[in-house]
Amino acid sequence: MKFDGASTAGDPARRRPIDQLRDAGHARTGTYLPAQVSKLAEGIAMSMSLGKAEINVTPLIDVLLVLIIIFMVVLPEHSVGLPAILPQPAPPDDNPIPKDTDIVVSVNQDRSISVNQQPVAIERLQERLRAIFASRATRVIFVRGYRDLDFQEIARVIDIAKGADVFQVGLMTE
Repeated sequence: MKFDGASTAGDPARRRPIDQLRDAGHARTGTYLPAQVSKLAEGIAMSMSLGKAEINVTPLIDVLLVLIIIFMVVLPEHSVGLPAILPQPAPPDDNPIPKDTDIVVSVNQDRSISVNQQPVAIERLQERLRAIFASRATRVIFVRGYRDLDFQEIARVIDIAKGADVFQVGLMTE
């Protein structure tokens, strides 16, 4: 048998199935039994899997970990939130501010609006707020909404307040 680089000489178990069939004489006639064909296909698949390359995933994992660390460091610097003014505790020697100076806009269950317990139509809310804050130095309102209302109703009142140049808006709970 001559060596053409494709056949494996030596151990018969390591020989490829096509070589075994060729040596048996079936390659000349071109007739193979179904069992021989399945052995041939199995042998070809086995011989191909012996030379299969494997990917080393360790460097890939290292690169991914470095990217995760980079994103964890860079991303918080770019996050932008809403500015929040937190209430500060009053000093113990200050006189408490009377409650009647606070402006509370309430959105009731039936979506009616009242300013300090006085009903106001939604169309007239902006001019009512402008009139209230025309003589005040501090422009702060508190918005109280019924708990089962959509926030869209509360947001509409906040937008109207901002249109009346009131930019400090506090939300109240029941």
